[in-house]
Amino acid sequence: MALHDVFVYGTLQFPEVLRALIARVPESQPATLAGYKRYRVQNQVFPAIIPGDAEDRVSGLLLSGLNAHDMKMFDAFEGEEYVKTAGSIKLQESGSPHAALYYVWQPSLRDCLDLRPWDPQEFVDKHLAEYERMCIKFGAEPYQWK
Repeated sequence: MALHDVFVYGTLQFPEVLRALIARVPESQPATLAGYKRYRVQNQVFPAIIPGDAEDRVSGLLLSGLNAHDMKMFDAFEGEEYVKTAGSIKLQESGSPHAALYYVWQPSLRDCLDLRPWDPQEFVDKHLAEYERMCIKFGAEPYQWK
């Protein structure tokens, strides 16, 4: 069975969200993605990334060892607003490049972005508890991803 590495930069960085969706917290390490910007999505508590300039960086986590079930859940959770993309991220500890998948906001939906930076701490302080409850329901529903 093939295992996957996914770079996450928003709500999937939080153990509570991961446990609610895939019933575990995968191995992770801090990483950055070059050439992208992270913004708020209008009227939502989650962010999106879009291509930026070469010097732009998005910080996040590399989740390692994700199985096919995990990937189906992530694909369903991210929805059609995001495009799963393969590329290279940089591991913060070693500075070495690493191949990973990540979810990029659809170019046709750019007008739905707030264009203010997304603040992870604000998400934790104001929205994490309710978001976790939503994720538990999402993971428990008989969605087509199962």
